[in-house]
Amino acid sequence: MATARFPKQQLNPVTTEPVVFPANQSGPIGEKPKAAQVEKPAAAATTYPQDLFERWVLLLDALRERADNMIEHERRGMPPLLDFKYEALLDARHFDRPANYALLRITEIGDDCWDDCVDEAKPPVIVVDPRAGHGPGIGGFKRDSEVGIAMHEGHPVYFVVFFPEPERGRTLADVHHALRRFVEEIAKRHPDHPPVLYGNCQAGWAITLLAADCQGLSGPIVLNGSPLSYWAGEAGTNPMRMMGGLAGGTWAAHMAADLGDGRFDGAWLAQNFEKLQPEKAIWDKYAHLFSHIDDERERFLEFERWWNGFYTLSREEILAITENLFIGNKLESGEMRICEGCMVDLRRIQNPIVIFASKGDNITPPAQALGWIPKVYADTAALKAAGQRIVYLVNPHVGHLGIFVSASVARLEHRAILENLDEIEARASGLYEMQIDNPTGDPDCRKPSYSVSFEPRDVSDIGEVHPEDALQNVAQVSRINEAAYDLLLGPWLRAMTTPQSAEALRAMHPMRWSRLMFSARYNPWMGAVQAMADTIRHDRNTTCRRPRRSGGTQGDGPDRPGPDLPRAATPQTDPETEGANEMTDSDGTLPEVDPRTRESRRDFLYYAAAGAGAVATGAAIWPLVNAMNPSADVLSLSQVRVDLSGMERGQRITVGWQGKPVFVWRRSQASIDAARTTPLEALVDQTDGARENPNHSGTVPALDQNRTADAAGEWLVVIGVCTHLGCVPVGQGSGDSLGEYGGWFCPCHGSHYDTSGRIRKGPAPRNLDIPVYSLADDLTLTIGA
Repeated sequence: MATARFPKQQLNPVTTEPVVFPANQSGPIGEKPKAAQVEKPAAAATTYPQDLFERWVLLLDALRERADNMIEHERRGMPPLLDFKYEALLDARHFDRPANYALLRITEIGDDCWDDCVDEAKPPVIVVDPRAGHGPGIGGFKRDSEVGIAMHEGHPVYFVVFFPEPERGRTLADVHHALRRFVEEIAKRHPDHPPVLYGNCQAGWAITLLAADCQGLSGPIVLNGSPLSYWAGEAGTNPMRMMGGLAGGTWAAHMAADLGDGRFDGAWLAQNFEKLQPEKAIWDKYAHLFSHIDDERERFLEFERWWNGFYTLSREEILAITENLFIGNKLESGEMRICEGCMVDLRRIQNPIVIFASKGDNITPPAQALGWIPKVYADTAALKAAGQRIVYLVNPHVGHLGIFVSASVARLEHRAILENLDEIEARASGLYEMQIDNPTGDPDCRKPSYSVSFEPRDVSDIGEVHPEDALQNVAQVSRINEAAYDLLLGPWLRAMTTPQSAEALRAMHPMRWSRLMFSARYNPWMGAVQAMADTIRHDRNTTCRRPRRSGGTQGDGPDRPGPDLPRAATPQTDPETEGANEMTDSDGTLPEVDPRTRESRRDFLYYAAAGAGAVATGAAIWPLVNAMNPSADVLSLSQVRVDLSGMERGQRITVGWQGKPVFVWRRSQASIDAARTTPLEALVDQTDGARENPNHSGTVPALDQNRTADAAGEWLVVIGVCTHLGCVPVGQGSGDSLGEYGGWFCPCHGSHYDTSGRIRKGPAPRNLDIPVYSLADDLTLTIGA
C-alpha cells in the first residue's frame, strides 16, 4: 500500500520561535538550586482538599454555563458567532434557487472601521467558512482570525455565512450558484481587482468548484486546511479518510438523514471530529480547565459556544458530499458534476492557488491538501503547460482550527500570503513551496523583519498519496450498500419518520444530552452548584492571604494554589513553571494557620463533601430519568394547538413550532389602528409572497388586514425570527424594547418592526414571516399544516 512521500527538505517549518528559559531560574547555569520548602502537613490537610473541592464545583459550574449558553444560542436561532460588526448584502434564501447562505460586508474590527483601515486599491477578500456540522464564525472567531488579519492589512473584507436550517431539497448545485452570485456581486463592487477567495476546510472545495466550473469565477484562491484529495493520507496516521469505508459507505449518512425527516444533523459530523482524538475530547480539555479554572473559564466557554452550535444539512447535500467527495473521491478525478452538462475539471483552473496545510492537522493532513496535484497533473511539465501556479506552505505543528483562527503562529502565514499576492500572481507557471524566514520569532512582524522565498518543486516530490486499488473497492462496496439500502430499508424509514420522531432523535443525540445534562433546566441539582460556585468564585477573587506556589502556575492567580495533574493529562502545562509545586507566602515562608480557621475549614469540608456527593448523585441520575421526557419546546411539533381564550387585550405569548418561536399577540385597538393607517408606500417590504404568508394562495400587498388571523385585526401571529440574519427580536417580554414602531426590535443589528410585524427600519430585507395557521371560533389556534 503506497503512502505519502513528503521529503523533509520540502516541508520546512515556516516559522521559528524564540527560546524560552524558565522564569524562576536564577544564578548561573549549573548552580545548585535551593532546597524547596514543603508545606506543613496540617496546612496541606486543609488548603489542598478545600481547593480541590472548589475546583470541582467551579468546573461543574462552567459545564452548567456551557449548557445554558447552548440553550440560549438555539433559542436565538443560532446567529453567526463573529467577533466583528457587519452588514448583510445578499440573502440567498430569496434567490430563484434558494440556499440558506448570506453575504456580509465587514464594517468594523474592534476599534477599526471600514473608513479607517480599508484601502480600496487592494483586492477584496471573501472568507467562506466550512459547513461541516457547526455554524459560521471560525474564520472570524477572534480579532487575530483571517478576517481580522485581512482587514488590518487594508483589504475590503466580506464573509459568507449560512443559516441553521437548509431549504428543503437544497442541493450542492444550489449552494454553488449562490456562491457564484456572491462573487459576481463583489466583482461589481470592485471592478479593478478580482476578489481573493479564502476557503476554510470544506469551504475550500466549494470555492475550488467556483474556479473550476464552466464559468471559472474568482481571482486567487487560498485553501486553508482544505481536503481536495479525500483518499490521501498515511496508513495508521490519518484515520478519518477510512471512516466511510468502515461504516460501509454512504448508506449510514443516508439513513441518518432519513431518520431526521430529510435533514442531516451536524452533531454527527462534530462527533466524528471528536472521535479522531477521543483523549482530548474526553479528558484533556476538561483536565486543562480544571487545573486552570480561574482564568480559562471564559476562553473555554467562548469556544464551546461555537463548537456546540450544530447546524443541519439537507439529505441531498450530505449525500452529494459523501458520494462525490468522502468516498467517491470524484473531485480530483474530474467525475464530479455540478449541474446538467457541467463537470468539474481542476485542470480548467487558471487562478493562482495558495494551499496552507499543517503537519499538526489530523483532520486535513498535508497529503489530503496536496494529494490532488499529482492526480490532476502527470508531471511538472503538464502543470506548466496548463498555465497554472500553485504555491503551498506547510506549518510544522498548528492544529486544524488554528489555521483559521490564526493563533500566534498561524497569523504570520496569513499576513505573508496577503502581502505577497502580487508576487504569487506574477510568478511563472509551476509548483512552488513558500518558505518564511522569521528570525525575530514575532508573529506580528512585517517586512523586512521577515522574508519570503518561493522554492520551485516538482510534482513528483509530492508522491503517491493513497492506495488507489483498495479505496476503489471501498467506493464500489459503498455503491452496492447504498443501492440496497435505498431499495429495501430506506422507503420504510422515510414512511415511518415524522417531524416529532426526528426532533426526538435530534434531542437525544449524545453530543447534545452530554452537554445539556449539566443545565439547571434539565438537572435541578445544578442550581445548587451555581449557588456554591458564586460564593466560591467571590471568595477566590477577594481573598488576599492564601497559600500559593512559588513561581505560580499558568492559569492560576498569584494567590491561588492548585492540585497537580499528571503531565500526560495536561500537555498545556507552562514549561516555565512546571515543577513549582511548593505552597509558600510571597516571602518564601510557610503561612501560619489559625487553629480556629483550621476547625472551620474542616467543618466546611464535611458539609461540602456531603453536598458534593448529593449533587454528583443527582447529576448522574436525573438526566437518565429525564432523557426520555424532553421539554415541549425541544420536541417542537409539526402542528401545534394553543388555547387563546385566556389571553387579555395587549398580551403577547411565544409558542414553539418546528424549532422556531412563533409570536402570538392579542392587539389593542391602538396597535390595530397604527398598523392599518400606515400607507403601503411607507413600507420597506410592500408585498408578502406565498412563502412569507402561506395563508394566501399568492403574493398579496403587505396590508395589515392581509396579515392578521381575523378580520377585525385583533389577533396577529408571526414567526419570531428576524429576516436579516435569523436572530430572535425582543418585544415579547415585559420591559422589552418595542422599537420605534411599537412592534418588535432586533437588537443584534437594529431592525425595527411595526405592530403588524412589518420591517420599517434597519437592515432586515422583509417583513416577519407568517406561519400556516387557523383560528377557530373557540379561540383555538392551530399552527402548522
